[in-house]
Amino acid sequence: MKYFLQRDGRTYGPYSFEDLKRYQAENRIGPNDSIRQEDSQTWEPWQQVLNPPAAAPAPAPTPAPMFSPPPQQPVYTPPPATPPSQGGFGAQGFGSTPAPSEPSWGGGAAAAGFGGAAASGFGQPSQPAPQQPAFGGFGQQPQQPQQGFGGFGQPAQPSGFGAPQSGYGGGGGVGPMPPDMQWYIVLLIGMVTCGLFTLYWLFKEVTFVQQIDPNSGAKKKFINAILLYVVGIVVSFSMGMIGAMMESSIIASLSMLGSLLTLGGAVFLILGMFEMRTSIHNYYTTVEPMGINLMDTAGAVLTFFFGVYFFQYHFANIAMRKKAMGHQ
Repeated sequence: MKYFLQRDGRTYGPYSFEDLKRYQAENRIGPNDSIRQEDSQTWEPWQQVLNPPAAAPAPAPTPAPMFSPPPQQPVYTPPPATPPSQGGFGAQGFGSTPAPSEPSWGGGAAAAGFGGAAASGFGQPSQPAPQQPAFGGFGQQPQQPQQGFGGFGQPAQPSGFGAPQSGYGGGGGVGPMPPDMQWYIVLLIGMVTCGLFTLYWLFKEVTFVQQIDPNSGAKKKFINAILLYVVGIVVSFSMGMIGAMMESSIIASLSMLGSLLTLGGAVFLILGMFEMRTSIHNYYTTVEPMGINLMDTAGAVLTFFFGVYFFQYHFANIAMRKKAMGHQ
């Protein structure tokens, strides 16, 4: 039997019962999470599914009395002289209300008649309307259970890094699959293409970071860095050429402006790398705990000198773990 888990309106799974018990033991199921079986549409608190109440012990049999009194004879009650008034064709037909002595099965909203939402005619008890599950909101179709991309942490929350922290446990993650390529392959292809492939892969990585952290501004910083690089190179080259042709040292000195623009591009590039590092660390230590730490001194040094390849080293390992758990 498979189970689905619901958190903050999102559905994750399917999981086996053993997986859910393990997540409970690792404190990776929130107090407000709900669980349902795959053949059911009813969500129940996870405490009732994983920790059902113990069955009460059967009461001890009561010994039979030595003397049994004879059964009491029913007292005859004569019928009333005048039958109670009934409207229409039955006790609850065509707008009449039930007699005071009769139970009203339909409740206040189930009064029989043409206008009742759950009315029943000709003396029949009202039938309750079937309750439709509304996982997607009022009147919407139920959401299909999401087959998470998997991972090695607890079910992810919709946004932010608010899930309870825990160590790497394997399975249960729902985040997207990171870019899957070994860092040394990225390095070799980048060397062959004179760095163009490395630039492409950098934007592939930062696009993935934008998925797991929509508030990240690393991509904008990289775009600014490239613009400053290009403008700086153009200014340096053009001012140098014009100064040489006009034999003007003043114009030639303006090429220094291009160097300053190029330096500004380097600053934006470093700032974007460190913002990526923060987003990756926060996501893979809270939403999908992977047991990584990028915020130490070694992580800062590797980010500064080998940012693209350092991130890809961790992305490749995470992708391998997720694939080992059957996530695609």
